[in-house]
Amino acid sequence: MKTIIVLSFLLLVDFYAHAQLTEEQSKKAEMVMKTIDGSDILDIVKVLCQKEMGGRMTGSPGFAKAVDFTSKDFQSWGLLPLGDNGTFLQNFPHPYSQVYHGTKASLLIPGKPERELNYPDEYAPGVNSENGKIKAEIVYAGYAISLPEYGYDELKDLDVAGKIVIVEDGHPYIGMDKKMKDAFEKASQRNLKIDNLVARGAVGVIVPGIIINPNIKYAKGLFSCHLSETVISEIFEKSGRDYSAIKKDISRLLKAFTCTTGCFLTIKSKSAHFEDGIGQNVLGFIPGMDPVLSKETIVLCAHLDHVGYSEDFPIAGANDNASGSSVVMRVGKALEETPFKLKRSVLILLMGGEETGLIGSGFYSEHPVTDISKTLFFNFDMVGAGDNFIISGGDNFPGIYRFFKEADAKYFTREIKSGHRNADGRPRTDGAMFYRNHRIAIDCGLWGGKYEGYYHHPKDLPEFLRPNDLRDMAQLIYISVVNMAMYNDNIIPDWN
Repeated sequence: MKTIIVLSFLLLVDFYAHAQLTEEQSKKAEMVMKTIDGSDILDIVKVLCQKEMGGRMTGSPGFAKAVDFTSKDFQSWGLLPLGDNGTFLQNFPHPYSQVYHGTKASLLIPGKPERELNYPDEYAPGVNSENGKIKAEIVYAGYAISLPEYGYDELKDLDVAGKIVIVEDGHPYIGMDKKMKDAFEKASQRNLKIDNLVARGAVGVIVPGIIINPNIKYAKGLFSCHLSETVISEIFEKSGRDYSAIKKDISRLLKAFTCTTGCFLTIKSKSAHFEDGIGQNVLGFIPGMDPVLSKETIVLCAHLDHVGYSEDFPIAGANDNASGSSVVMRVGKALEETPFKLKRSVLILLMGGEETGLIGSGFYSEHPVTDISKTLFFNFDMVGAGDNFIISGGDNFPGIYRFFKEADAKYFTREIKSGHRNADGRPRTDGAMFYRNHRIAIDCGLWGGKYEGYYHHPKDLPEFLRPNDLRDMAQLIYISVVNMAMYNDNIIPDWN
């Protein structure tokens, strides 16, 4: 125990010996930190959730308005543009779809009258659904995975031609064999599932659960929607089956199960697809003043986009991820207002295309505007409510995590914990995308407590966010980044 205490003390001594904030600078930074107010951040959230933002689908007119709003703020705060042709914008190709008011669906279960499904409790349109009207029988394809080499094939004996197919998200493998896990992970990609179903003549796809997701890609002639698990259970009950038990058994036994249902779904979709869409990342730069350390960049990033549908039928996306974007923006403003120059450079990066497959972060990884080998990425996603701080990746990079831990101990009363990150499996956040590309990337967020809001749902609204949580998240990041930016020793570890 004595050895542990002595080592901890020596580490703290070493940390403070290399910290480069003077007492006067520390006081000034604390004063700026205290100007960060949760209600100001919530005001930004509310702007990003306005109806004219149209749910901020990347490439859409609504997303362009969000980009314009954020870039004007960057300019007014004095951040420098590092985008294309001297602008704040980094453009990339991004096809998109719009879904308009009047889109609906009705269910016919034999022996019962056909009924229109209630939006959004029972039904939600697919973001990339084809325009028009279709009525077809519903069949169940499990996870729609075909891996005959592992004795698992859900598409071998199921006729999907001319049918609307229920397809589970992800994959059913829960074992520990890495080779099998990798194979199922690869086969679980939604684009691959869509390609396989279209090739077999499917005319529609149903995703269980009202979690609206635009990464179900557009395929000409293919209709799509989300149905609640209650409605799907009702469909299964028609033939005496228990949907919940079947789904559990597929994973428990790793045994494929498919069936026809005898039920019919009518989808009336008012939508349009735009193949020539352009997405953007928004980049605002605060240059460091040290001739050596300024070549290192601390990137504070968040995805600006959400899931659509359109300006007359929007999904607000308050927690996901107007919250992260607003926190990053407010921290950027505070850093620019800091009354002394930082040694390291800081980039405020708002990304598009996260909801459609981490497109913006992938594009930035391939087209960085500063030396990416000398970059730290801190990503913020869904930070609008939670009792405690979580620094995911802190276990991987304890030298970075200590800045957050020290700030929390000094200024806050919240529990803070770190988490481990690995590069296995499909990346699901922009931070994971950067890490997958061998970059130092940490996801910063909140956890614990009761959150009343929704995920990928029309009820993800600003009223469910908590201003004090937004404030503390932003203040923690601000003071931690100031200390990192002024630290005189190396803070960028070897990725390995």
